[in-house]
Amino acid sequence: MTNTPRTHRTSVDTGLLGVLLVPLVLAGCEMPQPLRRPAAAWDQTRLSAMLQLADEQISRGKFDQARQTLAMFHQSADPRLPIALARVDVEEGHYAAALDRLDQVVPDARSGPTYPRLRGVALEGLGRWADAAAAYEAAYRAEPALELLLAWLDVLVLDERADEARAVLAAERSRFPGQPVLQVLAARLWQRDGSLAAAAEELTTAELAEPGSAEIRRRLAETYMAAGQYEEARVTWRALLGLGHDDDEARLGLAAASLAAGEPAEALDVILPVIERNPALAEARALAALSYRRLGQPREAAELLQGIRGTGETARLARELLASCQ
Repeated sequence: MTNTPRTHRTSVDTGLLGVLLVPLVLAGCEMPQPLRRPAAAWDQTRLSAMLQLADEQISRGKFDQARQTLAMFHQSADPRLPIALARVDVEEGHYAAALDRLDQVVPDARSGPTYPRLRGVALEGLGRWADAAAAYEAAYRAEPALELLLAWLDVLVLDERADEARAVLAAERSRFPGQPVLQVLAARLWQRDGSLAAAAEELTTAELAEPGSAEIRRRLAETYMAAGQYEEARVTWRALLGLGHDDDEARLGLAAASLAAGEPAEALDVILPVIERNPALAEARALAALSYRRLGQPREAAELLQGIRGTGETARLARELLASCQ
């Protein structure tokens, strides 16, 4: 084995090391750095995670927890923060505070449906119908959704702009075919206009779409009653009872419709169980008394009328009827 002088080996090692170091020296500041995010990027990531957590807490009704989650970023200028806090305010009914927070959001961050929707809810809560309608319209134009359309229409009605609400509904309802809630709303608008036949038609269509809906059948029966269509009302009230909704309201409605249709015996059969459950219910006693009277039994009618107490309209009419029975 050839022995290489130590000095030669050292010079070779040094030369090789120098060759290997040249690229690193030339690279200068381009040498690999530790894998570490800049502070600003990390803060944004952390804020995004906390905003998502707060959103979940709000959805579960944990409003205090959501405020605590967001409190650590109180110095942040991120526009998502006041929007999230405004949502908490809205959920808790602090509508003025929500508007104050939303006013802090820079104009560039107000696009999309969330910002105007929150403004709409806050303004509606404060009774500012016209402003709420404008906010809901902006939210709906940003993202057409059934919930936003319903909110927009509701505040238009509250602002006594039923004609405008009807026009908006006519223009937009085709986006949401087969939605009974829109048919119910259309019926409400027709009722306000006195167009009971059109209202009944809307509710009949809604009933076909949701045959198990007690609310729709109740509205339809009441519309038939208001229109003087007592036979149709009787059929609808019976259908409601057939759904298992054997409550006092349904029985009162069927008894009134039967009485108006000239069927006092049926009215009496329907209303007597209500009086057994609730003897003090003035409307039930009055309907039963009218039924007895039309059946030619004034004494039974008088006994029921004598048990009616109070100062309301039903009590006043009951006293007048009682006087005529005696």
